[in-house]
Amino acid sequence: MKRSIWVSALIIGSCLAKAQAYTPLDIKGTSLYFIFADSFGGPPVEQGLGPCSTTRGSVDFQGWCNGTIKGITNQLDYIQGMGFEGIWITPVIKQFYGPDPDGRSGYGSSGYWAYNWNEIDPNFGTEADLVELSAELHSRGMVFVYDIVLNHVGPIHSTADLEQLVPFNKEEYFHTRGIGSMTFDQYAQGFARGGTRVPPPVQGIGPGAMCIEGPDGCNNYHCPVETGFGDPCPVDPTYLGADAPGPPDIPYCGVGDFVCPGYIEEQTIEGWFASLGDLNHSHPFVHDELLRWGKRLLETYHIDAFRLDTAPYVSKSFLSDFQAEVVVPILGEVTTGNWSFFKSFANKQDGPLKGLLNFYLQNVATPGFCGSFYPGAQLNLSHLGANIEVMLNSGEVDLDLTGNFVDNHDMPRLAVSCNDDMPRMKNAIPCCS
Repeated sequence: MKRSIWVSALIIGSCLAKAQAYTPLDIKGTSLYFIFADSFGGPPVEQGLGPCSTTRGSVDFQGWCNGTIKGITNQLDYIQGMGFEGIWITPVIKQFYGPDPDGRSGYGSSGYWAYNWNEIDPNFGTEADLVELSAELHSRGMVFVYDIVLNHVGPIHSTADLEQLVPFNKEEYFHTRGIGSMTFDQYAQGFARGGTRVPPPVQGIGPGAMCIEGPDGCNNYHCPVETGFGDPCPVDPTYLGADAPGPPDIPYCGVGDFVCPGYIEEQTIEGWFASLGDLNHSHPFVHDELLRWGKRLLETYHIDAFRLDTAPYVSKSFLSDFQAEVVVPILGEVTTGNWSFFKSFANKQDGPLKGLLNFYLQNVATPGFCGSFYPGAQLNLSHLGANIEVMLNSGEVDLDLTGNFVDNHDMPRLAVSCNDDMPRMKNAIPCCS
């Protein structure tokens, strides 16, 4: 059996020229070096700006650190020299420049705030730079995995914000669950933290699909019963911070935890992430444009596989259509320890995607080795062993398209989780990557 994918520590525009036929490389069994594009291989910044500047002229670039596509290409000797057989990079399409006024959604430098889907963000480089990166990778026999977001765009707080987006610049292109008699401006203006009701825009992540309307609001959490959550049931994970929903003594329920009272699957699909506008994939234009966009990425940049952000928040019917259109494997980000929910996205029989990032193991591996996060599995490798057995014996997902990892850019890095304990880190990495 080939080894599973190794994910280390894990656009776009008109074609530059007539696309040439390309046969994607097989990513099965490859080790991938994950690159957060803005934080890797950047040129020296302008004098006085520092490594992560806050402003450039009159534009607010808070959170940007000057990494570039060209900088990645220049470091391929280094990456290949470490033994990696490919890279996965974060999105580099044109971004909304932040920070977002609501303060909860991060920064556009991460690549997940799409502003213009048909352009490369000039902070990262040009279309020619991305073509060059892909060509250089393939000349070395290395694979190219590119990160995409199908669920949402950048922050939207008004119709004026909406009209700046390309190409999804109409209200009808977005979910507006619970809008009632409100105007789009009223719906998108913001949301309160906590509270006893789901405020506009209706949220797809806690507080969100796990919340219910009425007096209980977001305080409706109960311990999930799926294997992997441990005993005793974990309480509010510390990584969620002070703004995590619910009192600290109430267990946190996440996406796919249908045992939570009031859980609404439709709200998971139609709800927003804070102020990030949630695309309505049932709209013919949104559906067809995204499929055209995905095909254009492949033809222009010769991508070998996609990593899909926030996969559970997109309808499975659309995911199936997109996977069928692009053909190359899509590795879905499904952040759950719930095996039945996790596998449903890449089930060999009827799953919408071909692959997954292996959160099912990471959720118990990192705390098992490091002793932090996920209380039921802290310094207890029996949960990891049990989950490995489940995966090996099920035969329901393609293990060669399941990317194993112990940390990523959305969680504390391994050194933090392990408190710089090198022996623990050395055990965790070969075990679970």
